[in-house]
Amino acid sequence: MTSFATGEAKHAAVEAEDLTLRVADSDVSGDEYVPYVPAEQKVPEFTFQVLVLGIFQAVFFGLADGYLGLKIGLTVSASIPAAVISMAILRGLLKRGTILENNLVQNMASVGESLAAGAVFTIPALYILQDFLQKSGQPDVFSPNWYKAFFIACFGGIMGILFMIPLRRYLIVREHGRLRYPEGTACAEVLMAGDEGGQQARTVFAAVGISGLYRFLMDGLRLWNYEVSWPLWKAGADGMKIGLPTYLSFEMLPSLLAVGFIIGLRTCGIMLAGAALGWFVIIPLVAYFGQYVNTVIPPATAALNTLGPNEIYKFYLRYIGAGAVAMGGIVSLVKALPIIIDSFRSALGEMSSGGAAAPVEKKRTMQDIPLPMVLGGAAAIFLIVSVFKPVNPSGFLGGFLAVVFAFFFVTVSSRIVGIVGSTSMPLSGMTIGALLATCLILKAFGWGGSAGMAAALVIASLVCIAISMGGDISQDLKIGFLVGATPRWVQITQLIAVVVSSLTVALIVQSFSPGVVAGEFKAPQANLMFLLTRGIMEGQLPWLLVITGMGIALCVEMMGIGSLPFAIGLYLPLSLSTTIVFGGLIHWGTMSLLPKIAHKAANDKGLLAASGMVAGDALVGVGLGLMMLIPEFLQFLAQKLSMTIPALLTNPSLWNPSLLIWGQGDAWFVGREDLSNIVTCGLFAMLCVYLWKSVMSAGREASGGREEA
Repeated sequence: MTSFATGEAKHAAVEAEDLTLRVADSDVSGDEYVPYVPAEQKVPEFTFQVLVLGIFQAVFFGLADGYLGLKIGLTVSASIPAAVISMAILRGLLKRGTILENNLVQNMASVGESLAAGAVFTIPALYILQDFLQKSGQPDVFSPNWYKAFFIACFGGIMGILFMIPLRRYLIVREHGRLRYPEGTACAEVLMAGDEGGQQARTVFAAVGISGLYRFLMDGLRLWNYEVSWPLWKAGADGMKIGLPTYLSFEMLPSLLAVGFIIGLRTCGIMLAGAALGWFVIIPLVAYFGQYVNTVIPPATAALNTLGPNEIYKFYLRYIGAGAVAMGGIVSLVKALPIIIDSFRSALGEMSSGGAAAPVEKKRTMQDIPLPMVLGGAAAIFLIVSVFKPVNPSGFLGGFLAVVFAFFFVTVSSRIVGIVGSTSMPLSGMTIGALLATCLILKAFGWGGSAGMAAALVIASLVCIAISMGGDISQDLKIGFLVGATPRWVQITQLIAVVVSSLTVALIVQSFSPGVVAGEFKAPQANLMFLLTRGIMEGQLPWLLVITGMGIALCVEMMGIGSLPFAIGLYLPLSLSTTIVFGGLIHWGTMSLLPKIAHKAANDKGLLAASGMVAGDALVGVGLGLMMLIPEFLQFLAQKLSMTIPALLTNPSLWNPSLLIWGQGDAWFVGREDLSNIVTCGLFAMLCVYLWKSVMSAGREASGGREEA
């Protein structure tokens, strides 16, 4: 990154003041920011049609992402697709609906997706534990079922929402302009463009079309591969590796390019630095020494000299990254504590003043669920979770751990989403951190064996769901802040959606648990949580790796660099950080070439295009994921309901477009990596050119054709 040092210094002020987002001007404080719908303007917001459409989309995306998460371990973001669907129904079919109504609908839909992610990543581990105990002849200490899954999902989701409410003023208002919330900002742009129409809408929806077509041709028809990778070594005559034993890889997705543009080059660079440390320093170092070690070093399951870069990442680097994320989260919480305490003090002061003085009515856009209700809700959850031992066998200890870790990691997740967006939030990494601490504390209090494993997995499930929901509501509150929503209604609709989505997800997990246990559904995160819990309880966890990651994060903080983006880059696969940086480079390059007077217009146009690219990628990704799962879902329904479904409808070729071209064989690029890499890079370069030209054309128009000298 040193080659950009001069440009970074030259444009430091630009990053701080002039690279303004259309909806999030960084030179305006959060308290002074005027949203799209001003606080004084009252328009319909929480209506019956919002409730019906929001519940429907929450169930829909909960089903879709729950099934997808169990099947392959991936979920898709629902905010932007839900916003587009809501606009199509309210504005297109019903010919009515305000931007604030559309915002609440997408807000409820995003709950279904986020709660499903947290639940399917953890709750199935309880079913895997049950199967393990039965096969090993041990008593079943938990007996998971649908109502226990509902309890865990519902109370975990409510914790995530309640614990974010006191943080809203700090993370959303005070940190306005510093925490970009890229996907939330993109969703706000889509909502506003749809409401305004005209040129702004054309820019967004043109980008939706280009990005969606790219994703459909790439994933739907498999005309080219989405990932490119080059090994940086070759095998020598003696079998030893010559060169750097790692890969240089990129995931050429439109959404990653767009996110990089939104968050800017500095954050992209910090993330890339973390990824570079992991993949160009730690992995090669392990591989170098490992080539002389013909023994198995846990947690790996094969001899060290047989492991490739991807296996070293899986067995070693991920633990280092998880430790770094945990430490970065601790530092972020410590930094936020003064503002959090100040927010609580102000709220408590308002409560204690009672009616002694005439209360000053808060602006509509600053009205949250009252703090007494938040604190009362948190206390009620603690008591219910603590005394309901059929679900939480560790009682008050488990309730205390769930509440404390949920609050801590909700703070962390809310800030991470502000940096990199919800899609790139390391949910499993933070859950691993909570699981490690939980297992240690439970063991210290005598909770070992199968009972300790069940207790730890229940607590981890509650915390994981709270983390996922904390990140989701922080993003939705940011969207609401930008468009002018009432925070109270955002929070209330999220609580409604949590209850509905919890029932949906509980039924999905219960229905497909036999497939998870049998291995038909991969549920990779749930399997990892079970293996980690078992490893900790049996004393086999690599603590040194976790502590190493924490030390790395501390060293980064000592250099005056925020450790959380660095830690995220260290934890996530290299291919994500390397692709995101292209968007950051486009942002930096265009602003370097254009005169200062054109920065705002150029950045506005770029943000609109980037928002559309995120939306198009997400919409097609959701659609393709659902289409490919329809045959299996129909077969499942036929089996459960004892009904006959025409063979045509359960034929995968009908729902998977790529099968129409390639049949059951491989796509053309399989086995032709060199040519495939060239094709993929060329097509992705066209996306980069599109984004570059969108920004530059707006900048030249605003500056009368001049560029920076």
